[in-house]
Amino acid sequence: MANSRQELVSRIYDGIRDGSLAAGDGDRLPSEREIASALGASRTAVREALIVLDTLGYIEARGREGLYLRRLSEENLNRSLDFYSSWPTSMLPQVFQVRILLESEAAGLAANHRTEEDMQRMGYCIQSMIRIHAERPVDWNTQGSNINDLFHRLVIEASHNEVLLRIHEGLLRIIKKASATFGVESMITPLDQWEERVIKGHRIIMEAIEKMDEKVSRDLMRRHLAITAAKLNAFYIERIEHGFSVPSDGLPPRPAARPR
Repeated sequence: MANSRQELVSRIYDGIRDGSLAAGDGDRLPSEREIASALGASRTAVREALIVLDTLGYIEARGREGLYLRRLSEENLNRSLDFYSSWPTSMLPQVFQVRILLESEAAGLAANHRTEEDMQRMGYCIQSMIRIHAERPVDWNTQGSNINDLFHRLVIEASHNEVLLRIHEGLLRIIKKASATFGVESMITPLDQWEERVIKGHRIIMEAIEKMDEKVSRDLMRRHLAITAAKLNAFYIERIEHGFSVPSDGLPPRPAARPR
């Protein structure tokens, strides 16, 4: 089974490219159940990976008709999955500032352009958050991080602005890379705070978008991400103060030089 959603997305993507996940009917792909069986993954994990591929424009879900491959050039297919930034880790706070600006405006656009399908996908994320909180699986923080990322991606998708989607993807790559460098690879919100911070925080954003309230959607997203940015920045500073220097070259953290 895939160790992460990104790995599963890549496996499905590779299967589409090499034909191992072909349904033998032109651009039509196997069903969610068939893909899960072929890859030895859960249907829930496969569903999330397919949503990502659909959001990125690689496949198209046509309701009862099934899943279909979108015909894009090889260059376009490789661009999103293979883009890993080499920006300095020390730029993380500035990158997150840009994310706040981008996602808050995207939430406003989503309120104006969202479809019923967009809302159903966001609703799926909220239900997944509720499930994780209730079941408390061992890897709750990793599952939560994946669902959190997916929700924010879907808000961008609901803006129906392809440029925003591509920029957002690049920003998340940078944030993930820098966060991993400092040991933040999962949810930083404790499980006992999920009901208020995670579940309610995302639900009210979804409800504002559903009501097509541009201003409230924008403000709620800005407030939500500002809290996350403050927590990440505090952790970032704490790591530095406890003996880890900020790498400017993308290399793993190294002990800071101590005064002699």
